[in-house]
Formats: sequence, C-alpha cells, structure tokens
Amino acid sequence: MNKFLSAPPLRKSGFSLLELLCAIAVLAILVSILIPTLGSMKKRSNQIVCSNNLRSLGTAIHLYANEHSGRLPGPLYAGQYTYFPALDKYQLMAHIKEYIEINLIKGDRDRIKTMVCPAYESQIDSEGARHYILNVGRVPLTNGTKDQVFGYPGSDSTGREVNLPKRLNQIIEPNKSWAIKDLDQVDYPGYSSDTPEQPVHGESRNVLYFDGHIEAVPII
Repeated sequence: MNKFLSAPPLRKSGFSLLELLCAIAVLAILVSILIPTLGSMKKRSNQIVCSNNLRSLGTAIHLYANEHSGRLPGPLYAGQYTYFPALDKYQLMAHIKEYIEINLIKGDRDRIKTMVCPAYESQIDSEGARHYILNVGRVPLTNGTKDQVFGYPGSDSTGREVNLPKRLNQIIEPNKSWAIKDLDQVDYPGYSSDTPEQPVHGESRNVLYFDGHIEAVPII
C-alpha cells in the first residue's frame, strides 16, 4: 500500500473557532482594564492643565501688583469670561494681559487658553461660560477689617459705590485666603445655566491662593 495514501490529513492553517473566541475574550478583558485607566489619565491631565492655568494667572497678578505699588487688579466682578480681548474693564484679563502669555482658541469670539479649563469644557460646551471665579468676598486685612481685595464695581442703578482694590500685603494670611478657583454649582448654587452642576475635577477643586500656590482642595 502506498504510504502517502495512508498519511493523516494536514491541519488547515488559520484559527479555529475556539481559538478565535479565546482571543476575543482576552481582548475584552484588556479593554475593560485599559478604558478606566485611560479615563483616569485624561482626568488627571485635565486637572494639571487647569492647575497650570491658575498658576499663570497667579504669577500675572503678582507681576501686576509689583508694578502698581502692591495693589491688586480691579475693581473686578467674580465670574471670569474666557473672551479675549476682555469683555470689559471689570474682567481680570483686561488688567493682566501684559503680564501673561496669550494663546488663543479661535472661534466666533477668540478665547484665551489660560481661562479655559479642559475638564469644564468637556462638560459645558459654551463659549460664554465662565470657568473660574474670583474671590470678591471679604478677606481679613492687617488693619483688623475685612474687605473685597479685588474691589468691586459700582452700580448707578443700585447706588452702590465702587470699591477699589487693596494691596497684596494688606492680606493677613495670603497662604490661606483663596484668590481664584474652579466654578461649579455645588460651590455656587444656581450661578448660571452654563455652570457645571458638580465639580469638574470630581472629588477636588483647584484653588489659587493669594501667595501664589495651588491646591487641589477636597470637596467636603
């Protein structure tokens, strides 16, 4: 008998159905592991960009104060628009534009990247949104009083007189008094329709203090 006729058939090349199913299962497991990791990396990256934004603003505020006899920019409103040029003279960017690098996001109205938090923008797609808010509350001063250190604009309709900004060295504890932070409705309920309902960085909020340092402050 011819030995070639009795030889076992050769195995066809390629994957069997079982091998293909096993490969798909392994890929599914890898994807389930990688997706949360990538999401966490993106979240962390957004928070770092936001923190760098605040650091740049803090540096510009200090440079402005150094050239204006220690006085802070102002008088200013609390909510800060992202537009460039600034919407009006009561926006921070109208005062510090000469002390900060200007990189623009082109659109119907140009916006300055330093005023745009990527985590905020991933939740609220609005060019008119205000990503950061200034401290226009009353801060403890060296003379024993509390006052709005960025000042506050006057109002003809209400008769409110303009409150002029104070000097940086008048703040008792600049390392404990916040200057600018992320804006959300947990902190400022009902602020505006284009304000995120929850903190954009999840369990913490980026905060710039008057001494220039940044903290990711846990949400209480």
